[in-house]
Amino acid sequence: MSSPTVHSLKITKESLKKVTVFNDRAELRREFTVELAAGLNEVAVEAISQHVNDDSVRVTGLGAAVIEEVQVAQRRIVKGASDSERAASIRKEKEELEIARQRVEFEAQSVQKRIESLDGMIGQIGNGIGAPKGEKFTADPATLGSITTFFGFYEQQVGKLREEHRLKKKEIDRLNGLIAVKEHELAVIDNGDWSKDVVVLLDAIEGATTVTLEVTYQVWLAGWTPFYDVRVETKEGKTDMQLSYYANVHQNTGEEWEGAQLTLSTARPCLGGNIPNLGTLDVSFYREPVVLKGRGRMPLMGGGPRMMMKRSLAGGMASDESMSYDATPMANSYAGVNEQALSTEFSITRPCSIPADGAQHKVTIGIVTLQPQLVHESVPTKNSSAFLTASAINSSALPILTGHASVYLDGAFVAKTVLKSVSPGERFTASLGVDPAVKIEYKPAHKHHEQTGLINKWSSTVTEQKIIVKNTRGDAVLLTIKEQIPRSTDDKIKVKVISPEAIEKVSEDYQLNGNHTPKAGARILPSNNLEWTVKLDKGASQVLIVKYSVDHPSTEKIEFAERCN
Repeated sequence: MSSPTVHSLKITKESLKKVTVFNDRAELRREFTVELAAGLNEVAVEAISQHVNDDSVRVTGLGAAVIEEVQVAQRRIVKGASDSERAASIRKEKEELEIARQRVEFEAQSVQKRIESLDGMIGQIGNGIGAPKGEKFTADPATLGSITTFFGFYEQQVGKLREEHRLKKKEIDRLNGLIAVKEHELAVIDNGDWSKDVVVLLDAIEGATTVTLEVTYQVWLAGWTPFYDVRVETKEGKTDMQLSYYANVHQNTGEEWEGAQLTLSTARPCLGGNIPNLGTLDVSFYREPVVLKGRGRMPLMGGGPRMMMKRSLAGGMASDESMSYDATPMANSYAGVNEQALSTEFSITRPCSIPADGAQHKVTIGIVTLQPQLVHESVPTKNSSAFLTASAINSSALPILTGHASVYLDGAFVAKTVLKSVSPGERFTASLGVDPAVKIEYKPAHKHHEQTGLINKWSSTVTEQKIIVKNTRGDAVLLTIKEQIPRSTDDKIKVKVISPEAIEKVSEDYQLNGNHTPKAGARILPSNNLEWTVKLDKGASQVLIVKYSVDHPSTEKIEFAERCN
């Protein structure tokens, strides 16, 4: 059997057709056109990323040929005689850099000694520098002038010396970096270099032909995270919110993404797709473990021998279908937002270039204009400040993912916050910072204890909390006060809200829906916390009384423990 015809293909920016970035990796799709000879052909796509996931490689194509085999191969690059000359040149450059580093290190040591000498002189001011030898230190004008002059000299000289020492250390770090690069280059030459290739074996079934190969593979050391700019404008009696949706994309895969069609995906390919097995939970009486004398406690062993799975290093996936004879043109989709069954994809409308430098590169996903409602909120038991929040419904087709946001109010930066995940059509809030014009005074709580009952005695504790709120803004505000009401974890503990009297109990479905418009009134949440919303006109103030009782058998002692929801 004759040997296959070998074709070598290089990675180019033109071959990169699409990059899909996940949170911890990326998937690259490249296209190559190859002129095959009759019979077997071996096509090697050379020098793909060393961080490729071998199991993710797949190859399809168009043309009159059959894909017989696909594998990922690690090949050593053969070195020539010119490498010895290059190694000698690099060694000479490395020696020159080491001599330069040694010279700078000596200069840095000299500067450090001068600084230490001046520090030592400062320590001896009272022992001879400020007074003649053999005489006591006196604070006469001449002595004070001498000390003042020396302090000025010390401050000027030490400042210059410390800056010079800092620059010397910076130069040493720079030279160390250059030396490390030369050492790496020498190691590559001495040990040889390796290339990871995708090797495809094709059979041109009808003689010489031209085919198009589509090579898709996933690489590590890549990912993206969302972040936002939230801009709220309150001018001319109208409130607008602009949400700028960005992504920080990073990659250090070793392959440059130049002019790529970029898609950002929320899919998690690293997670398994199988439902975990639920074992059986047995309950039995506790028995002391049996301890064998002289041998210690025997460990519990699982039944049967442990099996180890061995994975082939060949990797790759081969198509078991022959190539299509009808070459259908490819179509690039710029749909913007593509809702998948288990994920969302954002197609970036313009070509993007992401270098393999590991740095964060900003990409714009979209800009959304919303109509928010401004609400003031406060948790006075934790912080008596009134926080201004913008509440809005996500009326766009973009799902908001959890991410950091910079918040601007009327053009001024006010806060950094974190936006939680919000689907299209759901309401969300963004904190705009503290509003000092809304004042909240949180008075000390009053507690009253009493016992009731003749036979079965009950202990009752009534807690009364006074909260004074005042609006000094030039317009009316909606203020929500959040206050804790104890939640009973036992039928024998009775908690009753006395004030406010008119109170709405909120269901979990209502709270999870979150699309309701903030309105005045008092509500008890499923957590048993109280949310009391009041409307305050310009210059108005109001006294809020939160009062509740906790009843329990007097023979029992209760405790309060705060748990995060």
